[in-house]
Amino acid sequence: MRVQSEQSYFEHTIDEVDFEYDLATYDRYESKNPDGAVTRKRVQILTWRLYALSQYPESITSKLFYPNKKNQERIEKAWATLLNLHEMVLEEEQKENESQ
Repeated sequence: MRVQSEQSYFEHTIDEVDFEYDLATYDRYESKNPDGAVTRKRVQILTWRLYALSQYPESITSKLFYPNKKNQERIEKAWATLLNLHEMVLEEEQKENESQ
């Protein structure tokens, strides 16, 4: 049961990163809700969560049930997505600073 909850948390965290990136790049959502922009704080929280998962799966039981290669591919893709999201937030902050 513990192994399933760990894997579920792993997948949920990666899905969160993808969801935040999709929200940040979705034009229709942005025009309807300009206050819904992704913030630096949210990116930092996602970074902490994703970093904690960088060595998953750790236990032998987890490694038996969930292949490490598949999880590593997902986490590498999530890191790339998170870096893109971070760059978008920095660019947005820079635009705001220049306009002031």
